[in-house]
Order: sequence, then C-alpha cells, then structure tokens
Amino acid sequence: MKHIKITSVLLSAAMCASMVMTPVPVMADETEVPSETQTTEESEMEEPEVKEEKTPAETDKKTPMEANPTGTVENIKWTYNVKTKTITISGSGKMPDFAYNDDSHWHRYRNKIEKVVIGKGITFIGKSSFRKFTKIKSISIPSSVTEIGEYAFEGCTSLKSVTIPGSVKRIWIDAFEGCTSLKNVKLNKGLDWIDYGAFANTAITEIKIPETVTKITNFAFAETKLKTVKLPNGIVGIGGGTFMDCKYLTSVTLPSGLKSISYNLFNGCTNLKSVKIPDGVTEIEKGAFMNCSSLASINIPAGVKSIKCDAFTNCPLLNDVYYGGKKSAWNKISIHEDNKGIQVAAIHLSDGTVIPSKKAENTLTVTGNAVTVKYKKLKKKSRTVPRAKVMTVADAKGKVTYKLVSVSKTKFKKYFKINPSNGVVTVKKKIKKGAYVIKCTVTAAGNEDVKPLSQTVTFTIKVK
Repeated sequence: MKHIKITSVLLSAAMCASMVMTPVPVMADETEVPSETQTTEESEMEEPEVKEEKTPAETDKKTPMEANPTGTVENIKWTYNVKTKTITISGSGKMPDFAYNDDSHWHRYRNKIEKVVIGKGITFIGKSSFRKFTKIKSISIPSSVTEIGEYAFEGCTSLKSVTIPGSVKRIWIDAFEGCTSLKNVKLNKGLDWIDYGAFANTAITEIKIPETVTKITNFAFAETKLKTVKLPNGIVGIGGGTFMDCKYLTSVTLPSGLKSISYNLFNGCTNLKSVKIPDGVTEIEKGAFMNCSSLASINIPAGVKSIKCDAFTNCPLLNDVYYGGKKSAWNKISIHEDNKGIQVAAIHLSDGTVIPSKKAENTLTVTGNAVTVKYKKLKKKSRTVPRAKVMTVADAKGKVTYKLVSVSKTKFKKYFKINPSNGVVTVKKKIKKGAYVIKCTVTAAGNEDVKPLSQTVTFTIKVK
C-alpha cells in the first residue's frame, strides 16, 4: 500500500524502540507467459524476408483488432467483448497470479475494460488480476469465489461499488487499495478475514462488518471517508493503523473480545470525539489515539495495565477520562512518556470521585448586541449578519463554537440559523416584523493546558 502517510508512524517508532514491526507477506514469484511468435513463408526463388516480432500492444495498433479477443492461461479462459468493453473469465479453480504492469492476456486491454464478469467455478481471484485497470466500473463476483488475492483490484479508480458474496472468506493485501471512487462496499456474512490495506485510500463512508469476521489486519480501512464504525464482537484482533487518518470518523464501537488497542489504530482521526474501550482490553499501544485533535473524552476499563508512549500525544481537547476502577488502581497503570493529553485530564473514578484536571481555567468574555434588519429586503431573500455585529467574544482560549439555544418567539426559531464555526447569523426570508431575542451558547474548546468553557449570551435582532 503506497498511499498511507507514515510520518507519525516512523516518529513513534523512533521514540519507542520496543515497537514490534508487522511483517509484510513476501510476494509470490511472477509467472512468465511465453509470447506468441510469428512465422514467415519462404519463397524458393527469393531470400526469405525477416519480419520483426511484434508485442500484443503493437499488433493492436497496426492491425485490425479481432472482434472479440480471447485466450487461455493455465486453467482459465478469457474473452474480451470489444463492443461492451467486458472481460469474462471462465474455468475452474484459482486464477493465475500476474506481475505488476503485466501486458499479457487480458492485461493488454487494461485501459479499455469497463466491466469484469467472473464465471462460476472460479475459486480464487489471483494476484494483480486487474491491478491498475483504471476504466473498470463494475465487477461481478460469483458465489464460488472464496478468496480475493492481493492487489486484485488495486488502483481501479473508476470502480464505485462492489458486492462481496458470503462465499469469500478472505480479502487479501491491498485488494481494493487506491480505488479512490469506491464508495459503496457490501460485505456478506461468511467473510472471516480482511487483510492489510484491503480497502485503504477509498471513498467509502460507511461499512457494515459481518459478524463472521474475526480478524482485521493493519491499515485495512486507513485514509477512507468512514464516518461511523461498529465492529462485531467476534473480532479478536484489529491490526495497527486500521483506521489511521480517517479524518471523517466521528464515532466507533469496539468489539468486546478485544485485548488491546493496537498501535496507531486511530492516529490522525481528527474528528473522533469520544471512545469507549471495552472491558477486556489490557493495553493501549503506541500512538493509538495520536493526533486525535477533537477527542474530548474516553472510557478506560479497570483492566488496562499499560498505556504506551504517544498513545495520546496531540490530543489537546482531551478533558475527561472515565476510569472503571479506583484511584489506587489508576495510579498503578504504567503510563509511558509523551502522553500529556491523558495526564492532565480530569479522571472520573468508579466510586464517583474525580482526580481534578491539571489544566488552567479558561477565560471567555461574551456580550450581546442589538441589530436591525430591513423587513423589505427579507421579503424575497434571506440575510446574513456577521457574528461581530450580534456579539463580541474576547479572551477565549482554544477554538470557539456557537450553538443556537432559543428564540423569544418560539414559533419563529426556524427562521434563524447560527453557523457553529464562525457565529454568522442567517435570518430567513418571509419572517414577520418584530424584535427577536436570541439565546446562543458560546464555547471555547481550550487546549492541552487550558480547560474548555461555555457561556450563554443573548442578542436582539429587530426586523422592521
């Protein structure tokens, strides 16, 4: 997998010498396919003319292409339909493995094929079978297939959706990595293993993991657009970096059978706000929540014995830790270096007591103003009012956000909207004349050294 950002991984590794490197499977030897040779006829009276041997690509360019090219390789027959731009694979057993950028058999049409049909009887889609086929838009996989090989569809940038039948037990290394348009993936019950980088660097926004899955290995969903993830309880292992740099991820449900939070599991998940770690976990590994810049709270079970280095580095908004044990047990946890995020947060203990936050108090000053909006202009078009006109905000530490709470004339609340990030107020068209008192919550998020703080402010918008 070539697109994963590894800067933070390498930094973490350099600072934590005990980090165990994950072995990468050795790629199988490439199978050489003998090229076709051309023969020439000799004339009795003339010297035989020597013709240069042509590659398949050269033949395509210089001679009329046959209607539907076809061929065989090992136990597999293939046919390319020129009109429909469809490649059909038939036969039985395992498809052969191919080299990267192979130009034999159907690979010579890699820039033309738009549809792949795998015939029933095929059990294994071979290595690099359709690697870098950038025009492929659809794939049909039959119920006879039990495994999808490494790099099988890697880099198929036009592929938007795929259904994996329940017969498939394992999806191998980088099988769909780099399919940057792939948004919809359906995984059926029966799947057991999702391998290294299988769906990394794709456009998927949601995924339902079947309850039959027991193992997900390193970087399987890294750099995707996943928003929420719910992992079934049958999963006993989640590899390092599985959700690394999933910047849209806001919530995750972890399986109860988990024993550790693996290294860099959520590194760079900048929108992840809270996580509940299941009771069976005993260790939080290196960089697990590193660079989770929006993480505000986390639940840690009493069974956790060790929090490795950089597990909570650059988590400036981590304010509350909910611990399943008592103070004496918390003090026995081995917390390694560079974990300021968790060391300065408030620790909420199982007996109801709280170890106070070590962060300083925030300072936030907010005052409301009165603004007039002309009724005539609101008849046909909504109007926006800059935040600075309706309220003043000063001394805030950390990012400031805004939330509309209420409007004095309740039934008119729908006519007002406040942008959460910049406080701009939108007054919607067709509102009636009158004075509207608006209540808004202003929150300063704080940072690694300062606590968050919220205040409520009221301001008036007069429509006349």
